[in-house]
Amino acid sequence: MRSPEAGRGSLVTRIKAGPPFPPVVEIIEDVQAHGSLGFEFGPNGADTWRYLMQIEEESRVLGFPLDTGRTPYSAEFWVATIAVVAGGDSDGEKRKLASPDQVEWMRRLAESHTPERLVALTAHSWIVAGSLTWQYPDSELDAWVRRVEQLMRSPEDWPAIRRRVLTRREHLRVWFQIRRTRSGDL
Repeated sequence: MRSPEAGRGSLVTRIKAGPPFPPVVEIIEDVQAHGSLGFEFGPNGADTWRYLMQIEEESRVLGFPLDTGRTPYSAEFWVATIAVVAGGDSDGEKRKLASPDQVEWMRRLAESHTPERLVALTAHSWIVAGSLTWQYPDSELDAWVRRVEQLMRSPEDWPAIRRRVLTRREHLRVWFQIRRTRSGDL
């Protein structure tokens, strides 16, 4: 349980504000309670980047390994999602089971898109990808989700995926969405 002197405001607000950052144990408590934390960072980027790497290292030592997926959002800002390590690691951690609602939502996405097509159309708009960290009971669906997760972790590949799987019209629509998002004109 956090003490009152641990700091004011949400953890996300405190991380975005820059140093001093909240203790890693607070991040673990928040992720245990909420599943994941998602936010963007920019002006204090180098400090935040080092802090996110510290979260990964310390959380493993504390026995609750976290992943801090960092994805470029624009030229100046990155998006980070702090969540339980997906798929477990060499120490044998297991992913939590997805809720029935999450399973149904992912099943609908899998029925209408390949992983590549979903990433090509929507990767630029994802801020929190907690649904990719859960275990899905259907092995085929779980494999589909793992592929989406793998593609989401490689933003440098997104332009090539878009060129390969989208029509010219779809590609232009995505390009305009990205441009509008980066300009702040939402």
